[in-house]
Amino acid sequence: MVLNNDIWIHDLIRSTKTRLTFDEVTENQPAWSPSGREIAYRHRGGQTESLMRKAADGTGEAVVLVESESNLRWPDWSHDGRYLVYIEENSDTQRDIRYVELGSDGAASEPVTFLSTPASEDRPQLSPDGRFLAYMSTESGRNEIYVQPFPNGAGKWPVSVNGGTQPRWSSDGSELFYTEGSTLMAVSVSTEQGFTLGQPQMLFASPDLALAGGSRNYDVSADGQRFVMTMDVGDGDEEAAPPSIRIVENWYEEFRDRDE
Repeated sequence: MVLNNDIWIHDLIRSTKTRLTFDEVTENQPAWSPSGREIAYRHRGGQTESLMRKAADGTGEAVVLVESESNLRWPDWSHDGRYLVYIEENSDTQRDIRYVELGSDGAASEPVTFLSTPASEDRPQLSPDGRFLAYMSTESGRNEIYVQPFPNGAGKWPVSVNGGTQPRWSSDGSELFYTEGSTLMAVSVSTEQGFTLGQPQMLFASPDLALAGGSRNYDVSADGQRFVMTMDVGDGDEEAAPPSIRIVENWYEEFRDRDE
């Protein structure tokens, strides 16, 4: 049975929620376009899966960007809106990273495979300048974070050192965040002379970070000073608190002393 999940938009200023999708299938894993005017998302129903794009204000019809008989997951836009990277499952190579190029008319090119190995690659995230792609891979026997140049893929840099999931770039590309169990980590990034990485640093710990499962459960604000994450409110607990969004502010003050 396919669950009827839908995508909603929550206005943080007005505290209102608007439903974006209405099909009686699973529609999830939304990704904002760089302009904020569109949302790409996964549409799962019937014999095929699709990655769709739809105006964030709900106007117009949703447009199919990618369609496959395999599972499609985790769309992510390049910051210039030119590319959409995503995951496609494969019976031989587990999960592969692919991408499409988006034309000025909004149409998508034929899918291109960026990375396909015997390991499972997942959660692709393009850097703000579009030159690098961060992802997690099981090639070492556990999930770790890696970076490769995009779109040619020549070269590779390991980012995490003790396991890692859910990579996220800061808006200026100077830091790369990821989760290590219940801890949020940060690594400084420099692209002035090639690609160099600093040592992973712990920002803060929260049990909610370890609850991701198959989902993304945190994000970072554009100024890099706040993090938002989902929180588990229990299963079947009548006295559990209503669903909420947790925001971490002023995290850098705690981190500042460790950086000196």
